[in-house]
Amino acid sequence: MTSTAHHGPRNGPVAVAYVTDANYHEMTLFALASVALAHGAPVDFFLFQHGYQSEVPPRFRQAVESRGHGLAVAPAPGYAPANEVTIGKHLTSTTYLRVAVIEQLARHYAYIAYLDGDTLAFGDLHLEHIVGFEESAAACLDLSVSTGFDDPAFALNCNRNGVSPDFFNAGVMVINGAKWLRTRALDRFTRNLFAHSHACAYMSECVPNDQCALNLTFGGDCRMLPVRYNVQKSALHTKAWSTALVRHYTGRVKFMPMRSWRCDRREYALLRRISAETALPLPAGTFDYGVSYFLNAIRRHRTVRRYETAIGVIENRLATPASRPTPLPQGRMETEPWP
Repeated sequence: MTSTAHHGPRNGPVAVAYVTDANYHEMTLFALASVALAHGAPVDFFLFQHGYQSEVPPRFRQAVESRGHGLAVAPAPGYAPANEVTIGKHLTSTTYLRVAVIEQLARHYAYIAYLDGDTLAFGDLHLEHIVGFEESAAACLDLSVSTGFDDPAFALNCNRNGVSPDFFNAGVMVINGAKWLRTRALDRFTRNLFAHSHACAYMSECVPNDQCALNLTFGGDCRMLPVRYNVQKSALHTKAWSTALVRHYTGRVKFMPMRSWRCDRREYALLRRISAETALPLPAGTFDYGVSYFLNAIRRHRTVRRYETAIGVIENRLATPASRPTPLPQGRMETEPWP
């Protein structure tokens, strides 16, 4: 195993981090490779492993490092509260470790890009152009939550509880490392995590998760990235999904194994390219050259139309400076959890 301890940045101020357990090891390798093979500027990649140890294949390491990137594989840091909270549907205890990963890397890197292992990048993220912001984080809005599709009372709940309605998805984030440490974000997150286990400030009914706690911790102090940086699977078959820079396969069904009704030609081509360049086995499953995907889009046309409209509203809003999200005052949320 390659240790990450006390080694200074090799490739500038940005680290790209993933954390996974053994069940999602191979899928996370595909996720990491999708970013590494396309990212032009050298960055340092970290693969944190929870509850297992497995070195990456030599061809995989060669493919990443031949592009000038660093690659470290190490045990995931511990986070004791992860053992004390209930785990929600479609989540594992590994999810709660991302804050521990951020805490560790923030001591060595100015910015930490964290991506879930169920994401695929279809182009260069150009992280070097994203960093430099003063907010606590940069992320994308959660498409099903911020639109009110998951809970029509979402906006009302936010107003009633005094929290920002600019609710981001935590599967793709760039964290301001210095501000994370300076504001003791990990401590505040922990308090918010336990507060959320009793009541959610955003949702009328909410499953245990760390995403709400992260939103509470940043208190709206988040730079919103364009939708294409994190198009969640709720937007399957939309134009945004078809052209996404990052697809995020939220929910139970991931991109592995391949399923013909969910896998389009673009996804299949990317998986084949990664497999060819890294020697990772092509994911099991079936692909019928987009026929089932097309038929599934017809079946889902009403849902697709709703998301097309909502995404259009979000994109227009983000493109208008006067209506861009603004952070809440950093009073109560900086010092104590909700409520």
